Formats: sequence, C-alpha cells, structure tokens
Amino acid sequence: MPMSSGFKNAQASSGRLKTATNPKICIAMCLLLLSLTIGPSVPKPASAAPLLTLKWHIKLPSSYGHFHPCMGDVDKDGVQEIVVVFGSCVYVLNGKTGAIKWKSPYDAAGTVVELADLNRDGTPEIVYCGSGLSVYARDGFGNLLWKSSSVSRSSGEFWPGTPIVTGDTDHNGYPEIYVVTADTTEPYTGCITKLDHTGKILARSEICYKPCWGGLALADADFDGKFEIYLGDRASRGGPGGSSNPYPNNPARGLSCYDADTLKTLWVRPDLYHSTPAPVLIDVTGDGKLEVIGNNILNNGACVVNATTGKDVYNWIGKKINNHAKGTVWDVDYDGHVELISAWGYSDNPSCTKDFTVLDLVTGNIDYRASEINNWITYPPTVGDVDGDGYVEILAATSTELGHGEVGQGMLYIYNRYFKILQIINDYPYGEQLWEPYCVDCDEDGYNEVLIGSHKGNIWCYDTLGKRPNPAPKAWSAWYSTYRQGAYAAQTAPQATTPSSRIFSDGFESGSFNAWSGTAVTSGETATVVTSRRHHGSYSAKFTTNGGGAASSTSENAYVYKSIDVDEVYVRGYFYIENGLPLSDNNDRFYFLRLYGSSIAIAYAGIRKINGADKWTVYLRTDKGGSWTDAVSGPLPQVGKWYCIEIHWKKDPSNGLMELYVDGVKIISVTNVNTAPYGNAKRLDFGIVNAVGVQKSLTVYGDCLVIAKTPIGTE
Repeated sequence: MPMSSGFKNAQASSGRLKTATNPKICIAMCLLLLSLTIGPSVPKPASAAPLLTLKWHIKLPSSYGHFHPCMGDVDKDGVQEIVVVFGSCVYVLNGKTGAIKWKSPYDAAGTVVELADLNRDGTPEIVYCGSGLSVYARDGFGNLLWKSSSVSRSSGEFWPGTPIVTGDTDHNGYPEIYVVTADTTEPYTGCITKLDHTGKILARSEICYKPCWGGLALADADFDGKFEIYLGDRASRGGPGGSSNPYPNNPARGLSCYDADTLKTLWVRPDLYHSTPAPVLIDVTGDGKLEVIGNNILNNGACVVNATTGKDVYNWIGKKINNHAKGTVWDVDYDGHVELISAWGYSDNPSCTKDFTVLDLVTGNIDYRASEINNWITYPPTVGDVDGDGYVEILAATSTELGHGEVGQGMLYIYNRYFKILQIINDYPYGEQLWEPYCVDCDEDGYNEVLIGSHKGNIWCYDTLGKRPNPAPKAWSAWYSTYRQGAYAAQTAPQATTPSSRIFSDGFESGSFNAWSGTAVTSGETATVVTSRRHHGSYSAKFTTNGGGAASSTSENAYVYKSIDVDEVYVRGYFYIENGLPLSDNNDRFYFLRLYGSSIAIAYAGIRKINGADKWTVYLRTDKGGSWTDAVSGPLPQVGKWYCIEIHWKKDPSNGLMELYVDGVKIISVTNVNTAPYGNAKRLDFGIVNAVGVQKSLTVYGDCLVIAKTPIGTE
C-alpha cells in the first residue's frame, strides 16, 4: 500500500529507513538519455520523464572524504543546514543553495557527526569525534562549546568510521553521547565510552577490536523504557563466547549488545563478521518489538537476531549476497516482509559480483539481484519516494570502492518497487567514488531532495517529485532514524501504523484546522496554525493564553477538538512549552489532552504544581468522582523542549484505566477502576485546556497528533 502521512526516517544504522511506523523518503532522478552514452548493456529506464533534476552542485575544498550527512537548523535562521565531516573538517552547508556557511578547523575524525540538543533550547548542537581521541561539541555558528578529555587508554586506539551516536537514554531531557574506539594491537583497549551532554566521561564497556566502517546503534528494542547500545565488530575465535575465523587471537565481539546506562555487556555474537555495517534495528516479525539484523559481511548472508537475547530468529547465513557497509532495511516491494538491500564494492575480488541484492529477511529468498548495473557499489542503496506515488524507490549509486580496483564510472540508478529502472544519471566525473544517496527535504519546499557526494568533495543536490513525508524524517543522525533503529520511521514505542487502528491524525500540514471538528478559545487566548516552530513538517499548532486565570474559578482555554466515539483509545501528541513554567502556586494547572464523555470531561493529561514542583499529572473521573494522580518519577516538565505525550483510556466497570506516557515511558498508571458511568469518549481536546490559576502567559505548540485503537508511541 502507498506510504501514508505518518512515516519517518529510517534505514537504521544503515541508510535511512523504516521501523514499524511509516516511511516517506525522497525522490527520483533525472534520466539523461543513457542510450547515447551507456550502450546496450545497460537497460533503459521504464519512463522517459526525469524524476530528479539538478538543483545545485558544489565542490568542497578538501581532497578526500566520506559523505554521510545530517540535517538540521543549527543556527536558528529558519533554513535547514547540511552538516558533514569531510577531509578532517566539519562543513555546514546551506540546504537551499549548498553554499558553505562555515567549516571547523582540521580537528574532526571518523566519517559522521551527530546533531543533538545539548542545552535543551530546541536547536541542535554539532557533536563529533576528533583529534586526540576527544569528543567535540560546536554550536551552529562554529564556536567550540567543549572538548572532552581523551577517551583512549593506550596509543593503539583510533576512531572507526561510524564512532558516535546520541540519545536521551536516562530520560532526564539531555542527550547522552556514545563513542567507540578500535584497537588492533595488544593490549587491546578499544571500547565504547559514554559521555554526558557536557563531555564528562560516565562509563566504559568491555574491550572490542575493530568496528571498521560499522559502529554503534541505539534503541529501546523491547520498549521497556531502557535503552540498549549495539556494536558491530569483527568476528573472533578468541572473543567472548568463542567463535570461528577470521580473527582467532583478539577480543573481537562480532555483533554485541550493551546496557545503555552501565555499558555492561548483555550479549555477544562473535560468530558474525559484522565490522563494516552498523547494526540495523527494525520490527521484522511484526510483534511490535525490534530485531537487529546480523550481517555476515562480504558474500555470506545475514540473520535476524532477537535484540534482547542475541539468539537467531531467522538465519540466512551462507546466502550469496554481496554484503558490506551499511545496508538498507525496508519493505521495498510492499509484500509485508522487510528486506535487506546490500552490496559490496571490491571489483578486484573474484567473490564480489557486480550487483546489489534484495534479501527477504522473513523467507530468506533473494527477491532481486541487480546484475544489470554498470559498476560495483561501494555503499549499499538507500530508498525514498522520489516520483510522488507514495511508495519508496531504491536509489543505487554505483562505483568501485577506492583502493579495491578501478573506481570507474559512477552512476545513479532509480528503481521502483517492481525493480524496474525509472531513471539513470550518468554524468558524474569518471573515477570519483560515489557515496550512498541521502533523501530529505533540505530546502523545506515540501518536496524531497536527493543528495549524493563523491570521495573528492563534489556534492550534487536534486529536486524530486516526491512529497516530504508527514512527519518528515528525523535527520539529526547520519543513518536514518534518531536512534538508528533501522527503519524509515524512528520508533521508540509500538506504533499505530495500520489504517484499521488509526482513528484520526493531523500534523497541520494543510495549514489550517479544517480537519478538526472545531476550536474553543476564551477571551484573550489564541489558537493558530504556524510555521515558526514545528516537530515535523512545515506547520504546527500554536496555542496561547494571556495569564488571566489567576482566580481558581477562572479557566483559560485555547484548543481544537475532534469528535470521536470509542470505549478505549490511545491519543498521542507532541507539545513544546515555550513559556509559562514554572507555575506559581500549588494546584495551578493546565492540560494538553482531554477526553469528554457524553456530558462531562472524563480524563485529562497535563501539568500541575504540587508540593512546590511542576509535575506531570492526570485527572480521571471514575464512579467515585474525579481525582488527580501525579507522576512520582521521570523528568520534570520544563520549557524549551518537545515532549511526546500519550494517554491510554479505557471504559470498563471494573477494569477501567488511565495511563500517561512521556517520551515513550509510562510514568502514571491508574488501573482496575470503574470508568463506565460516563459512557464512551465522545471528544478529544488538544492544546491548552482548562488552565486554572495560571498567572503567567502560556505559549504551547502542538504537532503530530494521532488518535488510535492501539498503542502509538514516539516518532
């Protein structure tokens, strides 16, 4: 089925693709009459209409580098910036024009950066691994914020290709930073190091060997509120757990998993030669939890691994698929099974065939082998909707990996879900190795662009016909989702992704409240759709109050509402509190979400001041009347941060319930109560609801609302 307006950014540690949400990526490319230059050995595209047209081209001054970019508005100018490590520098480019805004000194290492909101002001900072085996943080103008102490413990350590990932793993509102070093000589001190948002070292893992181009991934695979770190390393007979070739006398761990809090080892798979792919996490089985894809690189298959136990779910080791670097995982043919798209770029190796493969991870079938391409592929293809039909296309950039044969002619191929070529672009400089295509809306025109870079610093940006997904990809991480979960849509809780489970959703991309049943605004308050701050896409809802609710009998309201009729419901929205906290007096309160019954409000979720502190709270009406339940754990609400707020309400005479999730973590649960006297939930209110005693003006932004019959989770 076509992708709906609920996808995100995926390809887990690999490229940019899907989890159990819905993806929407990118674009398509210009087709350039290949018959004049390519010859009869290359099939002609299925359509003569170009999908990709060149938007801009630049050349970075450095002579060699990788191109694995992130994207974010790092300098608060309202324009997305492309951020990339290239030639030992961090470059920040204008997403609309490609112009270089600034570059760092020659202090960067590895091949990727992460964007992370270190100070919780809503604007990401740039975090990267650098010289001296230290971690660096810069603001969006290039100013150095901090440099950590060296994470190394011996002179043999070095940064691998993808050494960094960030995420708020302890739910305190600030991101933690995880980096990994390699060490291929005794005494083997390479390991994962955890740092806080100020660069302070917090923990280290057991030693590893050589992640190579691979590196780290981060996910809460079973959605228990606890995050795990996943590492791809070389295989080892002598590593933990024992194994087989090719590295018999070192601490290589293959694919391994760690507690994100303590970095204690949870499991290892040293039998898997997993050093060039970063781990990809995605829901393969459809049980609402994530599996991790265990690659066995070069030409020896892959397996699907239980991300909690490390045991095989499906084992396709031995399948003849070229498998190197970060493959893409996604249901590219829309058969209900996710596939692994992989390739290997060594033209001087007889075992490496000139193709890419699409492996069904459920059946083990090779659904397609693209042997018609003109060259080998250094980095596996990515995916994105480039023709605007709502389905993802496969974006394959060909060229032999530098140092492993003649680089040759690089080309960009676009395939549809039936594996038919839609377009080929073949005018890249001969001998320049191409990196994987990157599909995002970098100019915020509502349509995807495709970015592709070469090892010599040429970068091409193409317009496409594919509309930007709503919500759009989270592009702060170089590899698809924020937590590298391996799918087009980042996911941190079970998702309500099927049409049958979703009742209503709105990201306000129409620019209006037309999809809602109505608005409710008291005197002095406002409810509008704006572009000034949004969680995804181009629009969000903005709600304001003027602080006139100081009297306990006065209620300020600025919200939209939607008529529903359900006896059990999940509601999820994203909210950004710009001002108004802390509240002034105990029992001052306001809510983001409210459910109305037949004639009375039956459930609220919001913020209340209690015992001198602002707390998350729910107000639930049962047969015994209404009462508050305040959170006793979890982060305290504050301004300057997007929060994912989800409620679960159920009508039942004895098993009624009300649950509140903040950022995917359950912090309030009221169960085994009688919620039946007031009937079904007939209406949802969304915005600033029933602000009582609030003496300051409030400004709250809301976005990405979903009403569903099943759990929704974070994006």
